[in-house]
Amino acid sequence: MTYSAISQHVAALSGALPAIPSQPTAADKSRAVARPSVDHIMDAPLDELLAEFDIELTIVAIDEPEFTGIAYIKRGQIKYVLPAGRPDAEREIVVRAMLGQTLHVELPDLPDPYKLSEFDENGEPQQVNPRPVGGAV
Repeated sequence: MTYSAISQHVAALSGALPAIPSQPTAADKSRAVARPSVDHIMDAPLDELLAEFDIELTIVAIDEPEFTGIAYIKRGQIKYVLPAGRPDAEREIVVRAMLGQTLHVELPDLPDPYKLSEFDENGEPQQVNPRPVGGAV
């Protein structure tokens, strides 16, 4: 079979075969899932929330007192990274705040001294929780 004949054969088959669906990424899933309620994010056990939304939590040794965590998407997987050695209450507060932001659920403002920021398209951090006074809601 020549290259031309193979191309014609493949072209003829392509209409007859169903397309292979692409697999949704974790980010796609987070957008496609119905938004959970504020009460669900605030009250459900943390391990269950992470499993429900397929979020990987990693604890690492970081010696930065002001660093409380970061959320990012890598290869379609939502990942949260938190520093080791912090109180359980801090982990609960930070992860729930990041989860609310990830799923676009407006949660109550974080208590002092916690702040949640997102990086804009220029790589500059923009505080999103607590909402800045006079800022957009």
